[in-house]
Amino acid sequence: MRKSPAYYNTKELMIPLIELETETRIQHKATDIEGELHEMRSGFLQAENRLNDMKTQWGRIRENLAIVGLNLPLDLTVVEDHLAKDPGDEICHQLQRVVDIEFCPTYGMLLKYELSNLHLPARFFCPTCPYVSQIEQKIKRKQCLIKKEIDPIITQDDMKNAPKTDQSQIMVTTRLHTSNFKQGRLMNP
Repeated sequence: MRKSPAYYNTKELMIPLIELETETRIQHKATDIEGELHEMRSGFLQAENRLNDMKTQWGRIRENLAIVGLNLPLDLTVVEDHLAKDPGDEICHQLQRVVDIEFCPTYGMLLKYELSNLHLPARFFCPTCPYVSQIEQKIKRKQCLIKKEIDPIITQDDMKNAPKTDQSQIMVTTRLHTSNFKQGRLMNP
């Protein structure tokens, strides 16, 4: 004879319900952990991509500064056995050695800096022709650029009234509203 639902023992019903509830909790926890792990993995991948972009940018900066004689470290990370060397001090010493930027008189290209001993003159050479220039390390006279305020907008009428100058002697920065002029001669109009 079958029992009616009113006569079921509540303890018999509660035990399977509790077991079912704990199994579903474990399954939810496992899914939550997998979701968190997935988020962590994607975060690490984004950080790795960003780090690779920064390394690429550092490489481009390093190449561009090598043209004028500044040698930056290959990698930004610090290795424990190189802690005695300070990269900032090394760059400052290199800046003291770089005296001038020169251009090749034959082709007009930027001359590359050749590392030299502190006692010898600095050497610049052209990558396309045999031109080599030597510059003494001691600066005898420092000539500073003259900084002048200018109007942010120069009209056509202003340009007609302005004296003609050699284009390579003027650098105008309208964003900062300043001009840097090298002292040079005015050309006849």
